[in-house]
Amino acid sequence: MIESDADRLAILQAFGIPVTAERGTLLGIFDAQYVDAAGIDQAAPMLEVRSSDVAALQLRKGSTLTVEAAAYRVRRIEPDGTGMTRLILEE
Repeated sequence: MIESDADRLAILQAFGIPVTAERGTLLGIFDAQYVDAAGIDQAAPMLEVRSSDVAALQLRKGSTLTVEAAAYRVRRIEPDGTGMTRLILEE
């Protein structure tokens, strides 16, 4: 069970990648899986990050992130209530 922000950071250090934001860097788990939406395949890039990093870096809808040399914009912010937040991205 993940108990603290330090525990969440340890998981991201083990499994995440560095991400550059406008106000600094953070670690996140990136997923760019393809989904079938109404019969149309499309990319659904997402980034799982600590909620504390979202607050510290003042990330909001429209913020720009660089993930693995690709630029993305935050389309939606979805905190999960456990201290982690899923950022839904668009290119």
